[in-house]
Amino acid sequence: MFFDLGRVLVDFDLEKAYRAAAERSPLTPEEIRSKVISPRIYDFEKGLLSPEDFFRGLAADTEFQGTPAELRTIFDDIFTEMTHNVHTLRALRGRVRLGMISNTNASHIAFVENAYDFFSLFECRVYSHEVQMRKPDTEIYRYALNAMDVAPERSLFIDDLEANVAGAREVGMHAIHLTPDRPLSQHSHPALALLFTE
Repeated sequence: MFFDLGRVLVDFDLEKAYRAAAERSPLTPEEIRSKVISPRIYDFEKGLLSPEDFFRGLAADTEFQGTPAELRTIFDDIFTEMTHNVHTLRALRGRVRLGMISNTNASHIAFVENAYDFFSLFECRVYSHEVQMRKPDTEIYRYALNAMDVAPERSLFIDDLEANVAGAREVGMHAIHLTPDRPLSQHSHPALALLFTE
């Protein structure tokens, strides 16, 4: 059973970071967002840029009146645990093998792995910046399946983005599109229903 990280186990508020950065920049939060959502962020998530290089470039682009390290702190401090889903994750330990597939970056992972204690529940964690692949590229799902030595038809993937769910299904995995209106334990899927009634 594979989990996504963002908006599945931890929520995040990038708008908070845009507002905080704008307080030390001549740019508006909306202008800062446009600088972040660029080809550079995808290179960062593929591990083609180090945190130092990414935030140095972003600080220059946004005319940030502080150090790149200070800007990094602003963009790391955006997470909150999704307690209902983490509770479900903990309940699954020992009942199924657990893996993670996440589009992320080295800065965010360093922050969240230090902040939350549930990462040790996972047998395998596949991070885009470490394998230089991103969802919904089918190769990242195949990489995770190989790492766990599990057939796609015997696996279940949970993600908040429909495109990523579609990528998993393309390689033969079962998948749940986790919508924000209900916690994981209330979503319907035959595999989940079996787990929660055992």
